[in-house]
This record gives sequence, C-alpha cells and structure tokens, in this order.
Amino acid sequence: STRGNGFTVPFYKNPARRRFFTDPDAFLPENFLTISDDVPNFMVRNKRYLFQRGITCSSMGVEFGAAFLPEGATYGVNANIFPCEDDLWWLLAFLNSSLCLFIVRAVLLRTNMITSGYVSRIPVPAFSRTTKQAIAVLSKEATNKRDRKAVSHYVKEIDQLIFDDLSFSSITRKRILSFASSIQTST
Repeated sequence: STRGNGFTVPFYKNPARRRFFTDPDAFLPENFLTISDDVPNFMVRNKRYLFQRGITCSSMGVEFGAAFLPEGATYGVNANIFPCEDDLWWLLAFLNSSLCLFIVRAVLLRTNMITSGYVSRIPVPAFSRTTKQAIAVLSKEATNKRDRKAVSHYVKEIDQLIFDDLSFSSITRKRILSFASSIQTST
C-alpha cells in the first residue's frame, strides 16, 4: 500500500535490478507486529533484525543486485545482510559488481531464485584496505546519487578496482564482463 492512513513502515522486497538504492515497495501498517500475533497466516520472520540498517539482496530474477536498506525499514523474504558500518559500503559495492553476478549466476546457482542460503555462500575476496575504501566511496556515491542511469558507470569503476586488486588477467576480466553483459541484456 502507499504511505499514509497508518501505513508508514517502509517495506522493501526483491531489489533485483535496482542496485545500490531502492525506494520502498510498500508501507506496512504501524501495528503490523500486533497483527502478526493475531493473524496466523501473517508471519513476520527474523523480528530481531527488523528496522536495522543493512543491505537487501534480490531473491528473484536473472540479475542479482543489492540495495541499501535504511534504518527503520522492514523487508520480505529476500536475503538481508546486517554488517557493521565499516563493512556495509564496500560489501554493497562487491554485491553489485560483475564478479559477484558471475559467481552467483555462473558458479553457485543457475536458476532465477536466490535464497539467503545462497547469498551466505557467496565467497567474498580478501580485498586490500585501499580497495575496500575506494569501492566503499563509489558505493556511497551510487546510493546517494539515486540515478539509475549512473549505476552502470559505478559498477564499471568498482569492477576495475576489484579486478586490479585481485590481479585478474585480461582474459578473466573479459569473461566476467561478457557474462555480466549478456545477463543484463537478456533481462
């Protein structure tokens, strides 16, 4: 539902192609926790994580993406990550990188459904402190800019920094970018 008339709690679900930022998909009633206690088929899972700042990941669709989850929000069944502040922004950058898309779609899972179990299995490279700082800055900029057209520019910059940090060969870079490009043009 839309915001207003008691529906003020932002609800986020599958961000899919909405990388880095997304607006709420709906608004829950202010008393949704009370409703979940009274209505058997209205389940609220992971109550201790509600309203925390973090990252929300896509759960359906060919593309995999992640968006900033603001404090005070609720979410659906998609995978959510609640890292410490030091890790939030660089991790958001990595989750939106072509390398992560390649790992999720070419290595881990080849269907359209991504559960939290799969997200928890995404290997995260041991980036240098310098790379973490640089991709964190880009991630914050992409989130704050809120411009969907600019997202591909940020992903390209993040990819370059990640590829350089991991010393990927030009062949490996081309394979990853080609795969990511073919996924993005097919959706």
